[in-house]
Amino acid sequence: MKREILALTGPWLIRKRGGEGPLSAEELGSSSGQDWLESDAPVGVHEILLRHGRIADPRADNNCAAVQWIAESDWLYRYTFKTSPPGKKHRLVFEALDTWVDIYLGSEKIARSANMFLPVEVDVPVVRAGDVLTLHFSAPRRMYDNTAIPAEWEGSVNKLNVIRKSKHDFTQFGGQNPYMALVGPCGKIRLESWDEARLEYADVNVRMEGNDGIVEIKPENSGAAQQFSAVLVDDVAGVDVSRAQSGVNETIVLRIPGVKRWNPRGYGEQNMYRLKMALYTDGVAVDTCEKNIGFRTCSVDENLNTEINGQKVRMWGACLTPIDGMTHTWNQLRFERLLDLAENAHMNILRVWGGGFPLPDSMYEACDRRGILVWQDFIHDYGMYPFSEEYMRIFLAEAASMVKRLKHHPCVILWCGGNETFLGAEYVMPERPFLGGELYTTRYRELCKRLDPERYYHVNSPYGGACANDPSEGDTHSYSHDWYVPGLAHPVFPSENNRASTPCLATMEKMLGKGLWPENFRDQWTLHDHPMMPDTWKQWMVPAVTHEYGDLHNFYEAENAAQLIYKFGASVRDHIRSSVECCRRGKPEGDPSLPFRSNGHMIWKLNDTWPSIYCGAIDYYLLPNMSYYALKHAYQPVIVSFENGDRIRLWVVNDTMAPVEAKLRVRVFDLIGEKYTDDLSLDVRVAANDSAPVSDLAPLGQIRRTSILAAELADAGGKIMDEKVQLLDVERRLDFHGAELKASPLPDGGWTISANHYCQCVCLSGKTENGEEAVFTDNYFHLLPDHTRTVYALNGKPPDIAALDAYRV
Repeated sequence: MKREILALTGPWLIRKRGGEGPLSAEELGSSSGQDWLESDAPVGVHEILLRHGRIADPRADNNCAAVQWIAESDWLYRYTFKTSPPGKKHRLVFEALDTWVDIYLGSEKIARSANMFLPVEVDVPVVRAGDVLTLHFSAPRRMYDNTAIPAEWEGSVNKLNVIRKSKHDFTQFGGQNPYMALVGPCGKIRLESWDEARLEYADVNVRMEGNDGIVEIKPENSGAAQQFSAVLVDDVAGVDVSRAQSGVNETIVLRIPGVKRWNPRGYGEQNMYRLKMALYTDGVAVDTCEKNIGFRTCSVDENLNTEINGQKVRMWGACLTPIDGMTHTWNQLRFERLLDLAENAHMNILRVWGGGFPLPDSMYEACDRRGILVWQDFIHDYGMYPFSEEYMRIFLAEAASMVKRLKHHPCVILWCGGNETFLGAEYVMPERPFLGGELYTTRYRELCKRLDPERYYHVNSPYGGACANDPSEGDTHSYSHDWYVPGLAHPVFPSENNRASTPCLATMEKMLGKGLWPENFRDQWTLHDHPMMPDTWKQWMVPAVTHEYGDLHNFYEAENAAQLIYKFGASVRDHIRSSVECCRRGKPEGDPSLPFRSNGHMIWKLNDTWPSIYCGAIDYYLLPNMSYYALKHAYQPVIVSFENGDRIRLWVVNDTMAPVEAKLRVRVFDLIGEKYTDDLSLDVRVAANDSAPVSDLAPLGQIRRTSILAAELADAGGKIMDEKVQLLDVERRLDFHGAELKASPLPDGGWTISANHYCQCVCLSGKTENGEEAVFTDNYFHLLPDHTRTVYALNGKPPDIAALDAYRV
């Protein structure tokens, strides 16, 4: 018989267990007469209790203290097989279990797991109708508290780094206050049944030789199969382009002359092929497997210089953190909405952060389809990890599982040893020798070279240079809010650039309600009183925020919640614009003869894991804040950029594959008189994949600081490619008039936004037809009185739109 798969989707029964230790025969027996809750899928305890109304939503008041008892209790999951599965052999597969769990079939314990980062597979001799599968999850709080640190690791290895569970389940770093340690299944569970043979694994290596695509397949099977076959299908045309067959456990090589290549977003089509593999016994297919693959050449070096299909690619994107702190179960729809927003912001890369956990194939399939590159960390985060042969085996098994599962995806551009292990040790324990460096510098490198020789391995993030966070080599993380970092103005590759801000006003209203603007709060810093924000806001703060906000002193004191939210957002907006555009220009001090220094940039971070005040460009409710739209404009393929120094240089940056020939117009706009006083036009040409300073604006002479510079770059047809406004003083020294804003509907569902006075920040809001807050293609933008801006809604049908000038003095 062909291998059959039974998804164990329910009904599952779940209940809290009193006490601890091994289960008794009585507990493994009948489930009648006990307080069991039913679930149609094996998901986490918090989710099930919330659905049954047994707990209040921990996100509603950000009060996780009320559900701490869940992590302090043992939990039982029970599934009863309704039929006897066919086949002679059976295997239970658990994609992810969180975290300390004993697995029973009937009265027999068949497995134990203490690692949520590795799947669990258990062969069982027989499964019959009425058999009961029981999962006994030990209380995560107790298991963590009982974890011992050997004396030789004391003071060097944080206990959170000893467990193989998401360490941020025990901290406020994701935004949960005080924390929320999840427990339960967090991946699919299935029973596989077969007779004679099973395809255990197909090692698929994809590469290019000239213009030919090569697929090398090494099948691994168990049982009495005689033949293995592989067919490659053009995913668009739906036709076979290559096929071959061999004996079992022999290597098959497929060659596709003139193969259509996969390209990253913005550099060409995302051509994909479907690889169909089958294992035969007596001429009958007894097991099959399919993978989507893509062909491209890719070279990456230690400084993240990247070429794909012979084309220089600079990477502009964000770090992806766990997408929902209420669950470790993957939500593909939620992720696709994040990808929609990433595309709208011109991102071409996401970094899967090492402080999270392994993500399913569907995540990478979506990135393949959209052309979004993936930087994949192994699961390590901040500081030293335990160094022993036992732990080395665990870590290498996790990495091998990830590499073998994901290496056929063309979107994956590199493997990385983890997040901030070297940096964290250098910052927190500079006097101590680094434990376990061999894992990252040698063992992971050797593993990747053996399992995936075509792909680059990066030791850590950050890594390179005189110290781990040296911006002159490798990649760097922006800790300039806490440290003076020489050379950070022109880094090679900032893989984390962060400043903290609030979510948008609609989300802050949802989070805080009546506490949004306490009557006694005054936004006024004095020598002895520094009220960065109302106390009511602080329960929503991730602890690191105190030092990570932008230059708030550049803005007027706020008189209401909307103004304070603007102040936080605008300070981050200005930091992003300055730092990202510096990377985009890539050449320090206006010298066009210098080679490009920066090879990309990633913001920390794309998304908030929980309703919180932190660094997410997109909040927990999937609403972008001001930093997101600053990124959108900074990441455009062609931009105009001001570089402020003794002179103001104006740059044009071109990341496209064709030269830009355009008309650049720069005008001086007097904010007091609300009129243009000077006008300068230039013809500019910037080569493909290059940047150039096109003027130092010397013809404009001296300009009052109460004026602004407005630059427009237009193509030969007059279409605006980019526009920028540059203030000549900080906002708290400038006056902005109140403006009347108008939103005029367009036949295609968009709107044209106009104003009768200059607006420093136009904020659009509205509701979709299903009541969601509208997400717009553009928002929080400046608007000159003789200009318009066209916007569309990204989620749902056109909403009723309200145009609000969020900042006026």
